[in-house]
Amino acid sequence: MTSFRHLTEEDDDDDSVISTSVLDFNDDIEIDLNHSKAKNHILLSSQSFPLSFLSTVPSSCDACDLLDIAVSYEKQNDQSAAFPYWYRLYELNNSHALFRIGNRYYWGWNVPENRDRARECWLQSAQKGHQGAIAMCHYHGIDPLFSKDLEKSFQICLSITSNKSNLLMDPLLANHENDNDNDSYNIDIADEDDDDDYDIDITVLLALMYLNGYGTNKDVEKAMSLYSKSAYIHKHACSQYFLGWCLSNGKNGLSRDHVKGMDCYMNGAIQQHSWSQYYVGYCYEKGKGTNKNLDLARQWYQKAAEWGNQTANNAAIRLGPKATTPRRT
Repeated sequence: MTSFRHLTEEDDDDDSVISTSVLDFNDDIEIDLNHSKAKNHILLSSQSFPLSFLSTVPSSCDACDLLDIAVSYEKQNDQSAAFPYWYRLYELNNSHALFRIGNRYYWGWNVPENRDRARECWLQSAQKGHQGAIAMCHYHGIDPLFSKDLEKSFQICLSITSNKSNLLMDPLLANHENDNDNDSYNIDIADEDDDDDYDIDITVLLALMYLNGYGTNKDVEKAMSLYSKSAYIHKHACSQYFLGWCLSNGKNGLSRDHVKGMDCYMNGAIQQHSWSQYYVGYCYEKGKGTNKNLDLARQWYQKAAEWGNQTANNAAIRLGPKATTPRRT
């Protein structure tokens, strides 16, 4: 069984194994680090994070404007541009945004990893009738109303991606000026070319379930097809990370290719995905898929640590401060 919460980078040069936490939705495994752990956490930021990105959202936008723009950016496969609009909608308690931001908190993407807050978001969204959040709640068994049921979670995910189910059941959409009913608007959220992967976060969950046989028969080929599509077409940072890991380690039917693996990690890193940033640092430290560069390794570890990534924080401390060149006298 593949666990994405604890992917390990297999190092040809030494016996170290670095455990990470990214895509898996399971919570019953403890993080284990073979690298020495520093007792002081001088680089680790607080759970707060900079909200300067919200300045890109015009103050004149109402809820429907925010939704239109967020969906428009997602159709253009620009997740970074969409995020501030989803976050504003999240502040307005919009069901679809609660689901989206909940996923970001769970994965540590654009926000510090906070799995308790992720569950709160999913539950609030599910209580509003959001099908993706209901699937996530059944996956975890969040609240007695949504008991753990992997088969039900899988069937909901399959329905969403196959039949373009009603994802947005939020009162904020009731007065959308261009809609006669919610269903017509929700169908429009799908790509115009009838792409069945129009909800990228549900696609990632569905891929995970195929990969491990959660609630369905195991189908690695189908899983990797979904991961590849969400990574390369929809620019989903977590899928980019996962493909980077598969390429770096030659897993799940992919040939080992450190250069392509590094490229995938970098694609996730520039989207502020903390574990991708960590692994960019790791590749620079080890010279995997790129030239060895401890200064760049340190910088990327520090970037990930600023998002609250403890593993990256430990790695940055382990490398120590940047060496200074003595002045010639």
